[in-house]
Amino acid sequence: RHHTRRVLNRLARQLRRASGELGPVELEASDGRQFAIGDRVVARMVARDLHVSGDPAAYVRNGATGTVVALEDDGSPSLEVDFEGIGVIALPQSFIDEHPGPGGRTDVGLDHAYAVTSYAVQGSTFERSTSRIDARATRSETYVDITRGRRANHLFLTQAPDPLDGEHLPK
Repeated sequence: RHHTRRVLNRLARQLRRASGELGPVELEASDGRQFAIGDRVVARMVARDLHVSGDPAAYVRNGATGTVVALEDDGSPSLEVDFEGIGVIALPQSFIDEHPGPGGRTDVGLDHAYAVTSYAVQGSTFERSTSRIDARATRSETYVDITRGRRANHLFLTQAPDPLDGEHLPK
């Protein structure tokens, strides 16, 4: 779920910051998100106009993951991200912040990639996969979660407390 993904991303980033794994300068983005050199990120929208210098075919694709390698703030803040399989692309803050995308959907153009949804990892393979499964998870979502890790798949089964409403017993 998106709420859980956002919380896990914030916690993972706090751990990386405390461990000294991120650069000291940060770009402030919408929704209280911050980006620094070393952050793992994922593109949440396609942007054909943002591409590797001189190579328009190497553009930002939805779901592309990478690492922030530079941060510029010369009056027009931007990040340089080294996207896996694409290359280094400069992203202006207007793309990073929440804005309308193709099809009228409003979302951020760039987000942290420490935690992603099951939908985002379909077709991906990782050395190790860690997933949270709750009572609302579908069979197909659970299948995706338990088949992403090459060497290991870790599942955390969680259940929210059932409130007693006087009519039904807890499940």
